[in-house]
Amino acid sequence: MKKISPPQDVYWVWHTHMLCPIQYASDLQKVVGKVIDHKFPESRRDDRARKATTKATWDKLYKGNPFEIDLNADYTNSAPPRYQSRISYNLEKAIVRQRDFFYNVSLPHYMDEGFLQNALERYGKFLQMKLENRYQFSFSILCLIMIDNRTQFSFPIVYVMNWSNKNLQKKIG
Repeated sequence: MKKISPPQDVYWVWHTHMLCPIQYASDLQKVVGKVIDHKFPESRRDDRARKATTKATWDKLYKGNPFEIDLNADYTNSAPPRYQSRISYNLEKAIVRQRDFFYNVSLPHYMDEGFLQNALERYGKFLQMKLENRYQFSFSILCLIMIDNRTQFSFPIVYVMNWSNKNLQKKIG
């Protein structure tokens, strides 16, 4: 089986869909008959190789529709005709909801290994605090959301199986 990587705009839509793992699994079962898991490239070199493979196949299948979009083009009034998808999850709204988050996690400190290790430690503390004080607070910390999103994105099948377990949902609340 060939390892492929989508163009960046398609990757963004796919990523956003996987952030709702139960709906993602349901939609893919309905549309393609199975859940498509995600495997990260092992390196930038691996990602480039995957993209080259994907581009060659894309160019054969979708002549006249470029693999990479022109990031300098003005797309303001050039929306393509509405695509009729069989996916029931509203991806357009999901993409809009994720814009601010995406901008924030694109900042340089999210590439720093120390920052990410600290975020992992803080995430564990947050989960413990949430478990012990289930109804006493409600807040959102960007790095905690990032860790949870990364888990959903990296392992959508495992994530769905874990969160489908009602006992786990009750414990974390």
